[in-house]
Amino acid sequence: GKQTDPFFFKFGNLDNVIIGNGILVSGYSNSLEYPSNRKLGFNIGADFGTLGIEFIVSDFKYEPGLVGGRLNYKILPGLDLGLSFATDVNQYAGLSNKDNDDYPDVYDHYQDDPEKFSESLESYKENSEFWNTIYIELGQPGGPDGFFNWYDSIPGLNHNYYEPQSSPTNDIIGFSLDLNYNFNKKLNLYSQFGTLLANKDDLFLTSDSVFSAGWGLVPLGLSYNLGPIRFSTEYRMNSRYFLFNYWDRAYELNRAIVSFSENGDEIITKEHSLKNYGKMNGIYSELTGNIANLIYLKTSYTYMNGEILTDENEFITQKNNSFTSIISLNKKIIPRLKKAEAFYQQNNVPNPFAFEFTESSIYGYTIGFQLSSDMILQYKSTTSFVMSPSGIYEPISTILVETQFTF
Repeated sequence: GKQTDPFFFKFGNLDNVIIGNGILVSGYSNSLEYPSNRKLGFNIGADFGTLGIEFIVSDFKYEPGLVGGRLNYKILPGLDLGLSFATDVNQYAGLSNKDNDDYPDVYDHYQDDPEKFSESLESYKENSEFWNTIYIELGQPGGPDGFFNWYDSIPGLNHNYYEPQSSPTNDIIGFSLDLNYNFNKKLNLYSQFGTLLANKDDLFLTSDSVFSAGWGLVPLGLSYNLGPIRFSTEYRMNSRYFLFNYWDRAYELNRAIVSFSENGDEIITKEHSLKNYGKMNGIYSELTGNIANLIYLKTSYTYMNGEILTDENEFITQKNNSFTSIISLNKKIIPRLKKAEAFYQQNNVPNPFAFEFTESSIYGYTIGFQLSSDMILQYKSTTSFVMSPSGIYEPISTILVETQFTF
């Protein structure tokens, strides 16, 4: 089903998820890393007349990047009040883990083998008699039960000191409140407020920084249906340490990344990036619709102006703009075409059309053809960007060719 249906549910891949009017969650997808990372998400919602509910979990297999929900109450005919929440219970769980063991790739010496994680431990297994003999000849310096404490202190063996049981967790949660008034079947007016409860320590702020939970406000927004075209626009303002649409399409890719430096590797979460954004205001606009019954288009542009943190740890006034677009072809115009879609996202940059890519940049396409009544051949390409040890954003491309069976 669709989110606009009286009852709907989805299981597996979740795409273009929006909670409420999107101040916290807009365009979220759990399937960008498929098939290397297959997530089993669940999204359910129901409208009981006066009360509406929705709940989403982005992944049941591992720690989900998004758990969210919404309650919608009809105060008067045409007037609705909505309360939503969204959380990432452990941002560190977003680190790449190819073999799905307890060791993220950055801490795994065998990234494609779930049974191995430490080169020094494998070296001991292959030569255990040799090492046990040396330990005994040295008089058991760590005591009868202290072999591995001694062994782990030997230099040059490439030990793995990461301990999954004691590894830290790092969550973030947001809440939002919105008011919607359906003036008529074409015009809808709304207002929304959201807050992100970040942790000061997670932002790596200086000791003299003044910190409070970030908030965003849309005092007035409107959407208008022009036949097959829907246009919406809203005025936005926010405090420091807040990003509109925090859970966006690329969230699972930049939920947590590893920063390489001379001082050692460091895990950087998206929450950490909140410190770079100060007080801002601006306009968001979106156009959605069916054009000439040939293509479906959903495109949005955000123009914001305000404080941006520099490398010198000082705020300057600068533009912070975003552009997102999804375009798909009507599958009925080409025989056997099942899906033809392309997408592009470039968020929180001075000029999204300069194509200077960052961790929030992502683009790709999907093409699918019906081979038979119950078989679909699908080709999917996705490109995202990660920062290399040299400080340059490098593209990471994923190509998937798969056969789907329908029943």
